[in-house]
Amino acid sequence: MKINIYFLFGVIVLTIISGCFRQNNGDQMKYVYSKPSIEVDDDASTLVRFDILDAPLTDFYDHVDSIRIIPIETTNEALIGQISKLCIVNDTLFISDYAKAKSIFAFDMQGRFLYKINKSGQGPGEYRRLNMVHINDSTITINDWLSWKIIQYDLRGNLLFETRANPVPSDFIEMNNREMLFYYASYRKKNTPYQLVFTDSALQWKETAMPHLNDRDKGVVYGISLFQKSRDGNILFQKMLSDTIFQIGLDKRIKPKFHLGFHAPDEISEFMEKTKDFEIKKYFESEMKLTTTVAFFELDDMYSVHYRNVDKMFISIIQKDGYKIARSLAGENGKEMFAQVPFQIAGHHQNSLLGYFDAGFFNYISKKNLEYMYSILDEKGGNEIKALKNTDKNPVVVILYLKKS
Repeated sequence: MKINIYFLFGVIVLTIISGCFRQNNGDQMKYVYSKPSIEVDDDASTLVRFDILDAPLTDFYDHVDSIRIIPIETTNEALIGQISKLCIVNDTLFISDYAKAKSIFAFDMQGRFLYKINKSGQGPGEYRRLNMVHINDSTITINDWLSWKIIQYDLRGNLLFETRANPVPSDFIEMNNREMLFYYASYRKKNTPYQLVFTDSALQWKETAMPHLNDRDKGVVYGISLFQKSRDGNILFQKMLSDTIFQIGLDKRIKPKFHLGFHAPDEISEFMEKTKDFEIKKYFESEMKLTTTVAFFELDDMYSVHYRNVDKMFISIIQKDGYKIARSLAGENGKEMFAQVPFQIAGHHQNSLLGYFDAGFFNYISKKNLEYMYSILDEKGGNEIKALKNTDKNPVVVILYLKKS
């Protein structure tokens, strides 16, 4: 459990550091602090409340319609070190590797290598590091914390746009026509004065918001862990270690959208109260003992909620039609983590979850759970995964097509 705590602690500390520096060269965004122009609408009359923990436990695979195995071709040009993100666009599978290859790879749906985008460098259109990658049906936009850049390419890697970001955002999402929504983790007036910033197509700041403040007028270091564009064009985001999902409407109104039922409805005010005198390590160690949301994905016909309770991981599927909830155990404590859902989820598409196996997977699974995994997958898929052990082969991607209500 300590590994998870300190990993999360490290990520947040790095995020804080990234927001605390300044740079004064080139064409870059500037800010002048004033009162935020957008406030959170606290009207809870349209808030959808779920009681996920009251749903009985079921077998996750009862909710899976079919499984597709895609062995990823291994070539000298397409060596993936670590999958950071999976995405399917126009029948092309994009795999982002932030840490090792520092590249974005494109494969067809049979896993055959098509091309890669690697613009590592310090010149125009180049990045020193991939920190965030967002891909839609026509563009790839990246966030480079080291070069303080936001860069946008077409799907083949041709440069469309770049700008220097001062201060560099922790995460972002494209809204419309290159208009962006930026999120800042270290939100204090003396360095990064806002949590959310709306920009125009030239990435100049237009409107700002501070959704979560305590009574000392200071935003607490409390990460927004996932931006996503909903099927109706609105933006959804979740707060790290929270079970409230917020919506940013097309009119830029910010309001709570879903409450997942893990904590009390007034969790936000309670959180602000107990973090007035914030000591990060102690706080996260205590919060890890609670049920916490890990990810919230909106699919075409359902929502997928991934959450943790001490040493157990769960996945719930919530059908949009009637909000019927299915709750499944994903795994538990250490080598048992892959007992029920034996792979890592790294994306979603339509009504499916995207996961993968890599060679390191065999270091974390027991013999019993390995046999269970092979019993779930067909013979071809099992053999492809077995072939990963003790090799430098690229990972195997798994697509889980979920059942509709």
